Amino acid sequence: MYNLETLNLFDGIPPNFCENAHKEKITFTKDNEKTIHNVTNPSITIFTPQTKNIEISLIVCPGGAYKRLAWDAHVTNIANVLCPLGVTVVGLKYRLGKPPQFAWSNPDRWTGLVDAYGLSRQDITSTALIDGKRAVRMVRSLNKNHRVGVVGYSAGANLAMYLATTFDLGDSTSTDIIEHCSCKSDFNVCIGTWHFKETSPVWNVTKDTVPTFFIHAHEDPVAPIELTKNIVLEYQKHNVPYKISFFNVKQHKINIKQSHSVGHLTQQRVQGRLPDTEWPLHLLEWVDVLFSSK
Repeated sequence: MYNLETLNLFDGIPPNFCENAHKEKITFTKDNEKTIHNVTNPSITIFTPQTKNIEISLIVCPGGAYKRLAWDAHVTNIANVLCPLGVTVVGLKYRLGKPPQFAWSNPDRWTGLVDAYGLSRQDITSTALIDGKRAVRMVRSLNKNHRVGVVGYSAGANLAMYLATTFDLGDSTSTDIIEHCSCKSDFNVCIGTWHFKETSPVWNVTKDTVPTFFIHAHEDPVAPIELTKNIVLEYQKHNVPYKISFFNVKQHKINIKQSHSVGHLTQQRVQGRLPDTEWPLHLLEWVDVLFSSK
């Protein structure tokens, strides 16, 4: 189905390296899905289609509230669906924060100023953004003829929104050839966009913001749909191309028993042809229309 290759984003110690971070750890859910914790060395894993290739690379930012990465639930499942369609899927292992242990039983856990490493929300998201930008540049350097997109779930969609609104066209004077490449993606996909349970957008949308496909559940208890609706209003105000698909489901977390977790591409959900699992096909159609005149 695909060939795999993992590459570190940076040679040596990455920018904003956290000296006192815990050792990276991998755990598995009861459904044997891999989850990554305590990321300190960011990397990309490239899933290259073995047969058909339509010259689209899709960088996947897995969700997990910036405390873990739901790798198999988000990255591997997307690769299983999109690689046979000819899309090169790139899983992004980006750096995370570490909230205090007591905080996770507190419904207001994200109202604190710092996490267990002394990092603020801004510290955590800005470091993840460094990794996201570097991933886009690296994918552009590796696949020069590809359209490059970014898809994120939940906190990964939070990162995707930062990438859609915070970018540059590269630094031609850098001694690092990867830094010559732009970190602006061609299109983004935001699934269940989350910003610490808030509903007001924090991203600076302008006319140059990346075109985005928004997917959300009407009754998401963790990532209120009002946030996505308010982002769309900003896109409309600035005439940024967008597509929206809203679904009548309630869940946000992913496990095999939640047959209505919006946008998740588990084998069971895809085989059941649930409407929100059709987004990869809708995405490819939209991207084709989006760039057909360019």
